[in-house]
Amino acid sequence: MKNFLLAVFCLFAVALTAQVSYYPPVPASSGNWETVEPSDLGWCTDKLDDLYIDLETNGAEAFIILKDGKIAVERYFGTGAVNTNYFWNQAGHPLIAFITGMSRELRGLDITKPTSNFLGTWTSAPSSKENLITVANQLSMTTGLDNTNLNCRTPDCLTYVTDAGTRWALHNGPYELVDDVIEAAFGPGQGVNFQVGARLLPDMGIVPQFFPGNGFFGKAREAARVGLVLLAEGKWGTKDIVADKDYIKEMMSPSSNDNPSYGYGTWVNGQANYRTPNDANLQNGSFNPNAPADMVSGIGFQGSFIDIIPSRKLVVVRFGSAANVQQIPLDLHRDMWSKLSDVLCNPVNVDEPTIDENLAFPNPFNKVIQISNTTIENSVKLMDLSGRVVLSDKNATELQTGHLPKGIYLLEVTDADANRLIKKMVKQ
Repeated sequence: MKNFLLAVFCLFAVALTAQVSYYPPVPASSGNWETVEPSDLGWCTDKLDDLYIDLETNGAEAFIILKDGKIAVERYFGTGAVNTNYFWNQAGHPLIAFITGMSRELRGLDITKPTSNFLGTWTSAPSSKENLITVANQLSMTTGLDNTNLNCRTPDCLTYVTDAGTRWALHNGPYELVDDVIEAAFGPGQGVNFQVGARLLPDMGIVPQFFPGNGFFGKAREAARVGLVLLAEGKWGTKDIVADKDYIKEMMSPSSNDNPSYGYGTWVNGQANYRTPNDANLQNGSFNPNAPADMVSGIGFQGSFIDIIPSRKLVVVRFGSAANVQQIPLDLHRDMWSKLSDVLCNPVNVDEPTIDENLAFPNPFNKVIQISNTTIENSVKLMDLSGRVVLSDKNATELQTGHLPKGIYLLEVTDADANRLIKKMVKQ
């Protein structure tokens, strides 16, 4: 089992890793943000110019790469600068979900409760249908409301299409109304902007302002700090900003069958399918095959990106004014990562197991995992993402999993010849 976990997390890491060793100073003005040279990381620095040309050509104004909290790359183009504020658009949605996690801990906000419990009548849907919509549905874009008017937040245009939880659709209005839910939990005037100023500024050194319809308005370095606290599972230094690690994992894991690549305001890479806005059908494969499978992203209009890559302890931020008119510009994101992957070229030198997508089924699973590629002699282990073995057996063809909590697991089967096969498995 030597180097097994390192191999797993580098090849198929799907949970956040809390082992961040460096955090920049708080307040932000109290000291310099430490840097690390890409050449010292073993990156292919001869590919950086190609990346920079691609970024500038496609309208990027700010670009940052953090490696384990330290700045490895920071470039600004055109009118961009370190103190420039950018509209984060939907790339800021993970921050709203994160603040929702704070609300759960500080005010007992139950995201499984109907939104109407907090806001009263807030849509034009029949009350029986409105009461099906939970805060979790808002966060997962599964309210079932008509999203024709993408940013509308008023009842006249929040009309019923289908039952909550059955349909994923990009819909900024209901998502951003989580701001009102947070205010209802804390009290008048204590919504998202208040929480940022009262809690995140002193703890993390960020103070982006929330504007409905455009998300947050803040600096690229502030977005990098958001990525860093998510990379660290809600921790900043020695303090837990959000102590519930299960919630952080939940917000950065698949939240609906209708779009397995979407969590709570996040895009979750490495899934079997994804749906883009207004797609009639699911698309096969990862939403960004050019990026690491464990990447979790905030992706927004005009190429606003906040990417978190746990297996490599990376945070990548891009802001600008791309001509791409897609609300969720996945093509631009893939193009950026095709160049960025060339820069992040250092291979992982470990004894790697074999990834076998046909190893087990169904995936996602519920009460049982059927193991298909078995030999007469085999050893089977199901591990959570800390490496803890939650189930094990010998010569098994199935595992009973009904008692396990929802989440993401790694299945390892070792045959009589010591060949190891692994597969990422999702419990729903």
